[in-house]
Formats: sequence, C-alpha cells, structure tokens
Amino acid sequence: MNAAQSLIDNLQALRRYARAINISAIEGDKYIEQLLEGVLEGEIVIDGSGPSTSSCAFRALDSLIKPNRDDLAPPIASTIDRRALLLATRDEFSHDEAAYLLGRSLSTTAPAA
Repeated sequence: MNAAQSLIDNLQALRRYARAINISAIEGDKYIEQLLEGVLEGEIVIDGSGPSTSSCAFRALDSLIKPNRDDLAPPIASTIDRRALLLATRDEFSHDEAAYLLGRSLSTTAPAA
C-alpha cells in the first residue's frame, strides 16, 4: 500500500487522534493539513517500514504533533502516556505498535497499572 492510500484509509482515525491530543478540532485538523501537504510535497515520507501501514501514517502524524502540556485538561501523567493510551484504547494499536509510533521503547510505553 502506498502513502496516499494509507492516508486515505486512515484519515478519520488520524483526525480523531490529532483532535484528541490537541483537545481542539481546529488545532487537530491543522496537523492533518500539515501531514497531507507534507506527503504531497515529498517532505514527509510514509515508508511502510513499521509494523503496519496504518502505524506508519500515525507515526508521521505524531512526529508533527507538539501538544502543549498546559492545554491538556485533565493531564494523563504525561503527553506520551496520553498518546499511548489513546493509541492503544481508541485506535486499537498493539503495545508494540504504540511504542513504534511514539518512537519509544516498550518499557517507556508500558500501560499504567
């Protein structure tokens, strides 16, 4: 599957994720716009080297997202914990995929007890 098809297939899930992380539909959609423009212009590459094609699209998006800790209400331990929780519960990524997406080791994305 190529990058464009991966983005098309995952666009709704990518939007939900960006909006949830930013607690704002407008801010979340700005990241989606940046992602799409970056892929079209060749500045962002979705190479398919991850565990799944959808995880590669999410990783590209996550690399753009810079959540403001002050905007997270209520904060969930850290922005990494919040993102890992969203990926695992709402977007149904495995623990391995969530770690890949966030560029973290498995030990740093372990689910909270």
